[in-house]
Amino acid sequence: MPILNGSIFAVGAPYDATSPWKDSPDLFETITSDLFSGGNATDINGRTLDAGFGDDNVPRMWTANVAAAFAIVAGALTRGTNSASGQATFPCTVADVEFGYTVTQLPAANGNAFYADIRLNLAAGAAGARSSYRMTLINRAGVVYVEMYRRTNASTLIGAGSTYIVAVGDTISIRASGNKIQLLRNDILLETTLDVTADFHPTGSFCGFESGTAAGFAIDNVYAEKYLGPAPAAA
Repeated sequence: MPILNGSIFAVGAPYDATSPWKDSPDLFETITSDLFSGGNATDINGRTLDAGFGDDNVPRMWTANVAAAFAIVAGALTRGTNSASGQATFPCTVADVEFGYTVTQLPAANGNAFYADIRLNLAAGAAGARSSYRMTLINRAGVVYVEMYRRTNASTLIGAGSTYIVAVGDTISIRASGNKIQLLRNDILLETTLDVTADFHPTGSFCGFESGTAAGFAIDNVYAEKYLGPAPAAA
């Protein structure tokens, strides 16, 4: 996760190539972040991300396609008064990116889902087939899981990993490095998929969220980071 500046940093112990968690520690550079500070809001369209974890000195703005589908309540992004499915995006031209957030309220009903996309090809509300690598937070029969997918150019979700249980307070994220796509929970690597499909690889320049119709949720501590690779071995 990010720290309170925009500098490059390493997480955890010195890099150990023999470790089963050899993808961590890693080096990152903060792109942008949002702690949803500054008071409640009924809509986030046009809101500049507050860079609470730091940024790269390029202010970014949320674009939402459905008014009041996303709101800010008590310092968290949550369902707005409009229960329609909504999209919210910001520009992110970095291909090797990690995008994540902290869960503060789980989707409450069976089938409720909240999605996070990287390498997304279209801004919120733009016309056309949408493609991305996608992290899904979903309630399945009362248990909430995080899952990882590849969204094809036909907007078909293709499973790229297993399902993992999520609780309130967990930080979950999706990371892309070349064609290696990873899913993390609390900075622990859960799943790595090497996407070698010949037909299509998401290469878009947006990150963002999509909410399922009537899906309740709340998240905080949103961040996007440029992934720079494993930390060098200790001298």
